[in-house]
Amino acid sequence: MLAGEQIRDLLVVVRFELLQHLRDPATIVLMLVVPLVVYPLAGWAGHRAFASMEAEAAASVFTVAVEPMFDLPPNLAATSLSPSAAVVAAGEVDVAARVEGGRVELWWDSRSPDSADARARLKEAIADFRRSQDALRVTTRDQETAAQAARSRAARFAPLLLLFTLLSGALYTALDVVTGERERGTLETLMVSTRTRATVAAAKFVVVTTFSLISAGVSLGLGAVSLALLGGLELGFGQFVGTAILLVPLAVLVAALVTLAAAWAPDFKSGQVLALPVMFVPMLPASVAALPGFPLTALTALVPLAGASLAIRAVLENTGSVSLVALALASTTAYAAAGVWATSRLLGREAVLVGARGPGERRARGDYRVDAMVTFALAALALWFLGQAAQSRHLLGGLAFTQLGLFLPVAFLVPWWLGLPVRDTLQLRWPAPSELARGVIVGLCLPGLALTVGQLQAWVLDTPSGLLAGLLDPATPIGLSLLTLAILPGVCEEILFRGTFLGLWHRPDRRWQAVVATALAFGALHASIFRLAPTAALGLVLGTLALRSRSVVPGMIAHVLNNGLAVLAGYGVVALEPGPLAWVGACVAIFLGLLRA
Repeated sequence: MLAGEQIRDLLVVVRFELLQHLRDPATIVLMLVVPLVVYPLAGWAGHRAFASMEAEAAASVFTVAVEPMFDLPPNLAATSLSPSAAVVAAGEVDVAARVEGGRVELWWDSRSPDSADARARLKEAIADFRRSQDALRVTTRDQETAAQAARSRAARFAPLLLLFTLLSGALYTALDVVTGERERGTLETLMVSTRTRATVAAAKFVVVTTFSLISAGVSLGLGAVSLALLGGLELGFGQFVGTAILLVPLAVLVAALVTLAAAWAPDFKSGQVLALPVMFVPMLPASVAALPGFPLTALTALVPLAGASLAIRAVLENTGSVSLVALALASTTAYAAAGVWATSRLLGREAVLVGARGPGERRARGDYRVDAMVTFALAALALWFLGQAAQSRHLLGGLAFTQLGLFLPVAFLVPWWLGLPVRDTLQLRWPAPSELARGVIVGLCLPGLALTVGQLQAWVLDTPSGLLAGLLDPATPIGLSLLTLAILPGVCEEILFRGTFLGLWHRPDRRWQAVVATALAFGALHASIFRLAPTAALGLVLGTLALRSRSVVPGMIAHVLNNGLAVLAGYGVVALEPGPLAWVGACVAIFLGLLRA
């Protein structure tokens, strides 16, 4: 067939798909109503809420007991009470402190948000007081104007909003034109026409990319208007064009990712289940754009999604070099091309185009991979909406609730609901003594693996030193920290991931696929770009332990030991530092984990 005829066939199928998709009211809602109505309203409400929260926080005054008495800022009110743990526990003051020479003793209540805010304010006031005692007066003047600060805040969050728009615009379209048509049987009409299978697949990808670009374009235009109206920030023509250019390969990459997910889903209901992880996981690398102190560099420009997000931020802030933005554009284009190639390969398979008819047929073949993703989605939703709320009220109590009240029930209920043998699916069996010993040795070496991966990650993405500091309070008994931060996660998370998730995904012909998928889900659930790679690396080793022993117990032992050593390091009992010893530990953990798996 001539190239011209192929192009005409492609355009005919694209036109057919566009008309079919535009007849769906949900398409109009997602493509026009949401960007035109919901986003401006959300931006206005968010702007008002943020301003209100800032004003409320600045106006609130907290009571403190402090010795010796010194001048406090207006947002702190001193009392005559003597500072002690008792007055804080009784609620008479929000925070108390005693300053004696070079030592400061401070009491606060982690269960109270007011106490946490007062603690931060008092620590700053004490630092100012101690500087004044040393006759060292520091005067700071921020060179950034209020308008520049507002532009910087907008630029940090704009890439996430644009990526979310790309994902939402592409995901529903991909599910409809790939999974939905396959399930409705309308895809067979196209397959029996004179158009080739490659033409049909290409047309579907063009449609998904088109709707993704339309949604992002509308969002970009409305975002510029919203910034001008709400924040008084004008987006220059060059910034607008630069952002639009970066969005094109990003939209193609996103379209490839969601089309792959839609093609992989055997039915529409399964595709809906995949929507949550498909929307969430790409946001993790892109979230670095929202963090201050992470510039666009030659290395970060090469990271998928993160490089494009940082480049968009640099363009909107009018900072960064043109060469680095061009490098991010080139790398994103390369990833998009790879995604197009992978999508064309998958969409060209007859099994993908014809597919299964509902989850019953899929499960009858022993394919529970989508149900494994359901497990991940349930655990993620429970963590974000219930676990995070509980942890914000009381950190350690909320962590215990998350493990025992959320993760563990999900792990047991999903296989029970599917009618599978719970004990066998979760691999709740006692392993051989040699496997128990392997779990102990691997657990003692896993911190070295995490440190090594973190050290390698620092070349591209340097983890903030205080990222995990808030989990440990020196006033908390070490036994309680070990229980909530080591033992409970080691038991409950292993049952959830190396038990339920791995058990549902695992089949004899996809052993390593199951381990990798479980490790990635394990890393993603921690919801931090800084912890994704180290946690996923640990998940690979823990998965191989479960695979070779056919039990979750060795992984539990290794997981508890890994977390326990990290807790002890936080209390200064042991020292964990990157270096040759950590490299040896990483090698031993990998070798023992993979040996004869």
